[in-house]
Amino acid sequence: MNQLNTKSSSHTLFNDIFSIIVSKPIIILLFLTLIASGFRLFQLPNQPYWMDEGYTINAILSISETGKSVLDSGLPYNCPIYCYPTTWIADTFGHSATSYRLLSVLSGIALIPLFYLIGKKLFSTPIGLLTTIFLSNAYYQIAWSRQARWYTLFALFFWFALYSFYRSYYFQDKRYLFAFLTILSTVLAILTHGLGYLLPFIMISFVAIDRYLINKKFSLNHFTVLIGVTLACLLILEIFFGDHRLSRLLQDVKFYNLSFSYLNYYLTTYFIYLPLVSLGVYLTPKEKKVPIIFLSWVLVVYMVPLFFLTDIVHYRYLWHLTPIIFLLSALGVYRIMKLTNSQYLRAFIFVVIFVIHTSFGTGVLMHQSHYQLETHKTSVFERIFNQENTYIAYTPQPDWNSAYRHIELNKEPNDIIISSHPHFSKIFLGQAGYWLAYDYLGRDNVSKVVNGEREYYVNAVVINNLSELKEVIKNNSGFIIYDYMSIDSRIHPDIVEHIIFSTKPVFYHQTNPHSQVWVYRF
Repeated sequence: MNQLNTKSSSHTLFNDIFSIIVSKPIIILLFLTLIASGFRLFQLPNQPYWMDEGYTINAILSISETGKSVLDSGLPYNCPIYCYPTTWIADTFGHSATSYRLLSVLSGIALIPLFYLIGKKLFSTPIGLLTTIFLSNAYYQIAWSRQARWYTLFALFFWFALYSFYRSYYFQDKRYLFAFLTILSTVLAILTHGLGYLLPFIMISFVAIDRYLINKKFSLNHFTVLIGVTLACLLILEIFFGDHRLSRLLQDVKFYNLSFSYLNYYLTTYFIYLPLVSLGVYLTPKEKKVPIIFLSWVLVVYMVPLFFLTDIVHYRYLWHLTPIIFLLSALGVYRIMKLTNSQYLRAFIFVVIFVIHTSFGTGVLMHQSHYQLETHKTSVFERIFNQENTYIAYTPQPDWNSAYRHIELNKEPNDIIISSHPHFSKIFLGQAGYWLAYDYLGRDNVSKVVNGEREYYVNAVVINNLSELKEVIKNNSGFIIYDYMSIDSRIHPDIVEHIIFSTKPVFYHQTNPHSQVWVYRF
């Protein structure tokens, strides 16, 4: 009898806990947001800078000093939506890695409740909660939220625009408010990143798909008006903000095939979730598949230009779409759990999937001070099918802090600095110094980052070849600092060889194979 009462009480306790989870989603959401915040803020200043963060920081320093985002070379650096608010944060709370990265962190945290709303509105409350569970500790969601770049801020505007569009299009309540929010967040997304220009095309084309293929209520007049209004808004945006990104993008359209590079990277990174995605799509009733069509169309519209209209592989430019994988995975988990009435079995299924997510997927269990960003591993498919020479814009994170600290501690007053990344010389030492000229993407196109005899970003003196390097070393004393990326088919091997054999190595650090830094004394 006592054993029966014990089982009954434990069953009642489980039911009570389950009912609280179902009936109090806000409590769970707040808890998950707190967990997500911890991952994104943990030892934030200890994360090494990567190359592009340096450009952001120099733009912030310029705004702080001059009020304008103008580089030392006199040329503009366009990052109004991220750089100006971050300048205020840095001026208010002090210039530090935390200040430079805080807006990115806050944007990454804000994506958690936003995707709860998206999952809830497109599907149901449990889908919203399951999605946030995946997102709260997803490795690359955390990693990109810890960078002084605008990728998470763009993702926030991007998804809020799509959420507002879906709300205004399919739901009657507050329709005009969400229509206004759609326009506002789309403009902010465009001003944050040029990829935001794809948002209007996603929305217009989906309206056509919905009217013509799904609901069979296509109106040519309404569709023509929609296109006209959208084009007018884009034209106003181009002229009023002086952005001209769209016109620049359309000037030089060429066709490539990077599909195998992108598919190889994302399928190998997220392959563990594909069965859940497949089950979610397959088990969802036909009458409830419109949100799946919507999300799939968002993917398609973005994949086409990145796959076929550029010769540079930027995996991070598709990063903001990865929440779709978690959203559809959550749909798969939910559909599997709906197949049984046993709450114990549902709990077991959830635990198993969470263990898979953290053990074999991208889930993180323990806080980390360093998150490795994207690298590249060429697949067999790429080597067979890629006809064009492509350029992998990976994101190394060498320990610039320690390397420049060594230089700062050992530097004599008249020493000069020769660097592969002179913007870090400006940040850490307050001087641009000299730049070992090379194309950052590994192409023979150095002119894009050279303004006369000076480097584009911080106005560093350009060293174009070995003879110029020898002349500078002969007449000066100082340090040479470069990282692995700069010598990975970029800086001429003769220059690297001369540095190795003609100067004294004084510092070296390796974070990972793609993130190494050397310092030499001459």
